[in-house]
Amino acid sequence: MTHADDTETINGAGLFADNCLTCHALPGPWPDVIGLSKLTGEEVYRVLSAGLMRELAHGLNDSEKKAIATYVGNLNPEKPSLSSGGLCSAHDIKKTGQGMSWSGWSADNTNDRYVRDIAIDRSRLSGLKLKWAFVFPDTAPFTSAGNQATVANGRLYIGNMNGMVYALDAESGCTLWSFKAKTHIRSSIVMSKDTLVFADYETNVYALNANNGALLWQSRADEQPSARVNGNVTLHKGVVYVPISSNQEFTVSWRPETSCCSFQGSVVAFDVESGDSIWKTSLIDEPLTVIGTNSAGLKRYGPSGVAVWSIPTVDDKRQLLYITTGNQYTEPRVDSTDAIVALDLTSGSKKWAKSFVPDEFEQGDIWHSGCEATTMFSNATENCPPLNSDNEGDREIGAPAVLKTLANGKQVLLVATKDGILYALNPDKEGDVLWQIRLSKIEAGRGPILGGIEHGIALDDKHAYVPVADMSPLQQTAYGSMSSVNLESGKLKWQVMAAADTCDNKPVSCNNGYMGAPTLAGDILFAGSTDGHLRAFDINSGKIIWSYDTVREFSGVNGLTGSGGSIARNGPTIVNGMMYQTSGYGHLAAGMPGNVLLAFEIPLK
Repeated sequence: MTHADDTETINGAGLFADNCLTCHALPGPWPDVIGLSKLTGEEVYRVLSAGLMRELAHGLNDSEKKAIATYVGNLNPEKPSLSSGGLCSAHDIKKTGQGMSWSGWSADNTNDRYVRDIAIDRSRLSGLKLKWAFVFPDTAPFTSAGNQATVANGRLYIGNMNGMVYALDAESGCTLWSFKAKTHIRSSIVMSKDTLVFADYETNVYALNANNGALLWQSRADEQPSARVNGNVTLHKGVVYVPISSNQEFTVSWRPETSCCSFQGSVVAFDVESGDSIWKTSLIDEPLTVIGTNSAGLKRYGPSGVAVWSIPTVDDKRQLLYITTGNQYTEPRVDSTDAIVALDLTSGSKKWAKSFVPDEFEQGDIWHSGCEATTMFSNATENCPPLNSDNEGDREIGAPAVLKTLANGKQVLLVATKDGILYALNPDKEGDVLWQIRLSKIEAGRGPILGGIEHGIALDDKHAYVPVADMSPLQQTAYGSMSSVNLESGKLKWQVMAAADTCDNKPVSCNNGYMGAPTLAGDILFAGSTDGHLRAFDINSGKIIWSYDTVREFSGVNGLTGSGGSIARNGPTIVNGMMYQTSGYGHLAAGMPGNVLLAFEIPLK
């Protein structure tokens, strides 16, 4: 870090140029300068001193952080407003609503994303129309709208990267109330009676009154500086389970002047009523120790990593919680890397773990983004773990496990990896593999950073429906596909490759990969793509029978104007004759930004 002399006037612009532009002037998993300029000086200071950037800002003193914050806060005096508008009338506020509910990431916590109460067939698709759009205020460094909508009692609840939670009337989209969290939100919202629970990106967990948005309690899930909640929370019988991930592999790993790496993934259970922590389980059993030094003479720590990017899955029969995990950042190898880990629901104790590290990684999937030699950071590879410095790692599991009961009464666990393989496991034999099938291709030089199966799959009683991303953000290319696999045999029923021309006349960050999780309703599979299209597939043939391009401008029912972009993380919420889909993903240079929630009405027969 560059320091200002205490006897001189501190130059915020110079400090920003010396310490921040190395990243923020270039594309990557960080906001650009225009994105940063949407923040106030107070917000920038909090991020540097106590928030997302505190590890990278540790070499700056408090006066220097304030100088940078003041400079960035003044880059754009015309800040976008956080006000969303579109408030409901007194009549809308009074009505309660009836019908089915969708709480969290999936319609239930087996995570199969299968809607059983709505029978949709081809005849109903022609009348599927956009009913309303809600535009999120664009106040976050990233312009994104990719969270899953929760619907209950006629209301829709959703968080956003701008740090707000919104309660909307599910029928009209008007705003009932809103709540400001400490920082941006990528977690889904779960509902227990009249209580809403979610987590923000800095691992703060909140419980709100669903009727008025009043804060009931707030707790911190993890105090590690790089700890994040990037995945989604799960609710089961009054307990909420919070997965802990990290951005160390995309921050400190780039810079030899910082120590890498110290984060260890975990899961934390909270009592919904009180907010008390019930248990916390680290997914790495081994303690963090010094394992050497880097070229700058700073200590290296390990084992580290094993972040949880997905949502925990509940097995009520066996009283287990299934967690899928990521790669390690530093050695030595541990058995919970790229794995499914079974935890006891009550105590959090580990019952078993099954790793899917590829055979070619004999020492383990030990990788971080500093291993990618780029022109941005010519010396970044000096921080790369020596065991795998020549391998393209990052074959982690970002999709949740899915527990499924087959027609014969037997249960299977489905695990889908970024290595592009779908596995069926025996939950009664500690994850023994019943069958496996490769559905994507890892190409030399492309790497699996956003390859394979990213955020989730959907299942009915006979088949798994699997989206494949296979994209390279640096090369701005992808080879997306959608597949159907027989659950009993593991044989491929059909695979449809994405069209190559869907990004014509769209921004460079467009590609045809399927990153988000699909949703199944009746005979129709709904899935969004990074090219911005929301599509309906015939589950028998894989034929696309309906499509809606969300990359356009929308006038929101809340009076704001916004745009759609990539659909790249969470999929459609389908409930009570409506389908809700967010559009816009401004992260990792892997998609087109956007800031809208779209509500489609499914016609009655």
